[in-house]
Amino acid sequence: MQSTSEDERERGDLFLSSPITFIAVVAIDFGTTFSGFAFAFNNKDGEKSIHMNKEWGTDQGYSTMKTPTCLLLNPDKSFNSFGYEAQDRYADLEEEEACQYFYFDSFKMILHNNENLNRNTTLEAGNGEHMIALDVFKYSIKYLYTRALEVIQERTGDENFGMSDVQWVLTVPAIWKPAAKQFMREAAYQAGLACPSNPEQILIALEPEAASFYCMEQKMRDFVAESGTNDALVTDTIARIETQYVVVDIGGGTLDVTVHELLENGGIRELYKATGGTFGGQNVNRQFRILLETIFTKSFIDHYARQNPVDWLCLMNDFEVKKRGKRICEGGTTRIRLPGSFISKFPSHKGWDINTAIQQHCSLDEIKVVRNEYLCLEPKVMKQLFNPVMDDIISHLSNLFAQPELSKVKFAFLVGGFADSAVLQKRIKKHFGQTYRILVPQYASLAVVQGAVMFGQKPHKFESRIMTTTYGIRVLKLFLDGLHPESKREIITGIPRCKDVFFKLVKANEEVKVGEKRRFTGFAPVTGEQQQVKVDFYQSDRSDVEFVTDPEVLKAPGPGLVLETPEAWKTKDIEINLLFGGTEIKVTAVNLTSNQQSTVYLDFLASS
Repeated sequence: MQSTSEDERERGDLFLSSPITFIAVVAIDFGTTFSGFAFAFNNKDGEKSIHMNKEWGTDQGYSTMKTPTCLLLNPDKSFNSFGYEAQDRYADLEEEEACQYFYFDSFKMILHNNENLNRNTTLEAGNGEHMIALDVFKYSIKYLYTRALEVIQERTGDENFGMSDVQWVLTVPAIWKPAAKQFMREAAYQAGLACPSNPEQILIALEPEAASFYCMEQKMRDFVAESGTNDALVTDTIARIETQYVVVDIGGGTLDVTVHELLENGGIRELYKATGGTFGGQNVNRQFRILLETIFTKSFIDHYARQNPVDWLCLMNDFEVKKRGKRICEGGTTRIRLPGSFISKFPSHKGWDINTAIQQHCSLDEIKVVRNEYLCLEPKVMKQLFNPVMDDIISHLSNLFAQPELSKVKFAFLVGGFADSAVLQKRIKKHFGQTYRILVPQYASLAVVQGAVMFGQKPHKFESRIMTTTYGIRVLKLFLDGLHPESKREIITGIPRCKDVFFKLVKANEEVKVGEKRRFTGFAPVTGEQQQVKVDFYQSDRSDVEFVTDPEVLKAPGPGLVLETPEAWKTKDIEINLLFGGTEIKVTAVNLTSNQQSTVYLDFLASS
């Protein structure tokens, strides 16, 4: 396709759904370590109208707002259980029997880490077997939305309340690639959350944006270490018109950072593209495993985890709970319960007991086993487990705050599951507290899911975003000597053309308004022999790419657009329209002569 295009921009119709068409908004926060949901009815808004299930794990002796992100499937790969119940049932299995079941935990990170994510990507279960990742996410999402509907029915007494009454919101990290965000939507479709013919029923909420909604609704006394009697709202004190601030969302898997500004009309705009990395709380767990491998040898730990998956799960779960406590900062000893099988299977060496083995690597004043049951870690050791990931977080934030676009930022919200850690809070405030006011909600782990409900009620409040990716199409242009490389010259119907030109529809680092419509005109088939054109889409993290063959450019794996184009080559009357709605992009190509058109949502998830 050749181009003499012009770019026009205007305000277009949002393809965000209107909440008044639904009775309720339900947000599902699918986390790396913990997951949950929150809901509100559309005749009310604000934080106090948001409800959560506070009874996760009651059968196991817990009562929490979220449940572990773990899934248990039967030997035939059918659904067994999710969350605390999955952990409990898995723990009840005999070791030989457990190897027949498929147990998954902390599996969300594959969507960020897998550069080749596609519809046939697989996940490894605890038994070493693999399953299609879409199926694992499908089962998990189905459980969460089914439980959400059950809770709403129980609390309202309305047994007829169902799927069609709900505006669903799914949370995803802002730093995820387009393919990962689309993966979550497709898993939701397969789970029955909505259908592809009605995409507006599922909103994709970026996690730090959702947290921004939540924090702005809080009173100052709702933040850690703030005044206990200050009933003033954040928006009445430190967050006024044109205030610029940062949202630092640190969960189990990722650090997700966005920069926002409050607008005069009450809306929010993004000032700088989302940044982050794999700097979540699970890194502390990995350091704990490395510590165990150092003391007890890697071969023993690998063998133990493989042969005793249930006991290993109990050991790591105990550490997960203990690492969140204040004991580390208060100078107390952290006690991790070692399963009986761990003690009995640790091989004696030269007649040494387990503490003698520990002494070969560290002092018993720092690490020791008490009563042959508890691994006791002193504060110095526990802090060392936090240091690598906290160093990464501090480095990333320091580089970000140094950007000129953030020169007017005065404060930051620290949210997410890992933000509940007293160790992390203390380190962040120590490093940045002299320059920025660091605000941590009392329940930092709930900021995203409750904020996602607020986003579902008022999705139009977020007015613009900074693009993280450049999107475009491949076109031919007239070849210009001295400007275009000779390798791109191609003679077509006697005219020299420059092939493989990356025509940019939107660039990385460019601000785009939600609902903005961009219109590009002047496209045409190269010759009259073409009765239809196929428009493929390309993407790049860079804004200065020139050709679709550049190494930084990837072709979107979706089907693209096919448009019938009789006579269009004469009049150059093909028009391409982009509509930026929420977190997704809709593209329509129109033959203005015949009025034929083709529409697609940009598809970045390959089949294999």
